[in-house]
Amino acid sequence: MGGLDLLSLVFGLVISLLLLRKFLLVVWWIPRNIEKQFRNQGIKGPSYKFIVGSFGELAKIYGSKAKPDEVVPPIAIGSQIKHTLIQDLLPHLHLWIKKYGKVFLYWYGPSPRVVVTDPELIKEMLNNTKSFIKAIPHPAIYDLVGDGLLFAEGEIWARHRKIISPFFTIEALKGYVQTCISSNNEMIKRWNDLILSDGPEFEVHHEFRMLTKDIIARTAFPSNFKQVDRIVELQIKQMSMLTQALRTFYIPGSRFLPTPFNIESWMLRRELEKMFRELIKSRDKSSKDNDLLGLMLSATNNEHDKGNKMSPKELMDECRIFFVAGFETTSLLVTWAFVLMGIHTEWQDKARHEVEQVLQGKPPDYDSLARLKIVNMILNETLRLYSPAPFIMKTVEKETKLGDLTIPAGIDLEIPLIAVHHDSQQWGNDVDQFNPARFSEGVVKASKHPMAFMPFTSGARVCIGMNFAMMEAKITLVMMLQKFSFVISPNYKHSPDCLVTTSPVHGAHIIFRKI
Repeated sequence: MGGLDLLSLVFGLVISLLLLRKFLLVVWWIPRNIEKQFRNQGIKGPSYKFIVGSFGELAKIYGSKAKPDEVVPPIAIGSQIKHTLIQDLLPHLHLWIKKYGKVFLYWYGPSPRVVVTDPELIKEMLNNTKSFIKAIPHPAIYDLVGDGLLFAEGEIWARHRKIISPFFTIEALKGYVQTCISSNNEMIKRWNDLILSDGPEFEVHHEFRMLTKDIIARTAFPSNFKQVDRIVELQIKQMSMLTQALRTFYIPGSRFLPTPFNIESWMLRRELEKMFRELIKSRDKSSKDNDLLGLMLSATNNEHDKGNKMSPKELMDECRIFFVAGFETTSLLVTWAFVLMGIHTEWQDKARHEVEQVLQGKPPDYDSLARLKIVNMILNETLRLYSPAPFIMKTVEKETKLGDLTIPAGIDLEIPLIAVHHDSQQWGNDVDQFNPARFSEGVVKASKHPMAFMPFTSGARVCIGMNFAMMEAKITLVMMLQKFSFVISPNYKHSPDCLVTTSPVHGAHIIFRKI
């Protein structure tokens, strides 16, 4: 062996040892050190296991649970069904909160996650946007929503929020009421025809997706409706693929491998980007800028105020997130409200009576919506039981205080809204039952702690579209209650899933009767 060969061998050995050291640091020494830091502060959780973290315990827990498509239909159980989402869908949270408390540590492989369900600590996190920033729990989520308002931070978030805010002012919302009414009227007419030809049963999740797509297209993205239809179709497919991705263990870098799943995902993303470019281009040729896309295009073309300028990529990312938020979250809120009123028809009757008293047979307007107390109670209870977005993820880039705890840099924090909304200590022993009366004195008095209810999050980063979504949902409920009575169908399977959004796996089948 020559001197050069020996040098190469030594060099290779040194590199291998350095890589091994780095590997052991990441998968053993750092996790053990973090675990020790938290245990010294009284924070416990399932013990870290080499490389796999908590996946062994998770596999045991979920191996004994029914899949979403194995859940018994509520119609077979009766109207007193308990909506036990934590026990049924997130049993690890149910068990670990009981065992370790409202703050605990678990491991996503070698990556630490701190789960926080204490409302006071959540309040502190959401109010401290500089220390606790948004985390992306899985790279596939970025493909769906991009780097827009949902995940932007600091100056970028503030600039985007300023540009978009005029679309969501009270005066702007008042202007969208008639559009919402027109879209609902078209759906009602179509339903009346379908009831005569095909029967009275509808799968309402699909129907309300189409309704909210129509409303978001008319108010925020007035353009070619065929483009809008295709974008929504592609994003629904993308959400389905995201759900598949979240069910598998993610190996860093694996999304760049040319697997059949990844190739399909890449093609889907490219087609969506093409559709958004065409949508933006066709809208750019029209004149008015008072819709959401128009406001963002004005910012993109703004050469006079570069501090409020939006780049073409930023524009596309905002289109992505507002399409998803615009049609999916609102359609889920309305879908679950109809499911719950279809089971608990006594609340449907109360809401209809209120609508008759307030509106006297007239279409709703913005001011009359505020007087519909029972309708609002039903929507809030729906949001509590079936929050469209079940989780908030945060991360800390440097060591940060949270209450009496010291959170090391690089730790992800998980706020399971669904667990907070189903906490019997906050909501009482009927926590898993549909009881809109708990909101009879408003949101603040509904639970022991005001932060126990935050379906649109809270603090500075509260969902910008909250009032739009609630207005849209109220108009739909009001107009449907004026025209139809309804009950849950015997064909309905109660099979919610909450990996991406809290959605009905097998749809929501409801039987309607014209009034």
